[in-house]
Amino acid sequence: MVVPRANISRIAPRCLTPALNAALSERAVDKNMHASHTENGEEHSMNVLVVDDDAGILQLIGRILGASGNRLLLTTDAREAIAAIEAHDIDLLISDVLMPVMTGPELAAVARRLRPRISVLYMSASERPDGFPVLVKPFYVQELLDAMRCALQWPTATAASEPSPG
Repeated sequence: MVVPRANISRIAPRCLTPALNAALSERAVDKNMHASHTENGEEHSMNVLVVDDDAGILQLIGRILGASGNRLLLTTDAREAIAAIEAHDIDLLISDVLMPVMTGPELAAVARRLRPRISVLYMSASERPDGFPVLVKPFYVQELLDAMRCALQWPTATAASEPSPG
């Protein structure tokens, strides 16, 4: 299920600071998040897949990244995320750590078997897998952008050693 963008006024107050609302209303998204580069140096839009069982978090991230010019796929279901990874060349997977059906690290392991060069960013309010970038919820816009930048620079060679969620 792709979650439609909606009014996010009910999302955690820390996420809705006046600066965030101003940035969102101005469609000000970090320009460095607009494109990635192919091996021959050509720019292309990034495909970003966000998976979280909390639809409010998906709506917030969708609103933050919606103006970035990248292809943004949002889902609350890990099985749908796997189908999206199979169908699209996903550059960045942003996943909650604890979800029903499949944890974020389990999803990342499947994603990396399908797309070995995929970058992964975990989000969590409680669990913190060691050794991989984790965005702590609730978060500010700049924290999300910084964490994305970190995840995109993280070596993909660590795919064979995905952490357990505990």
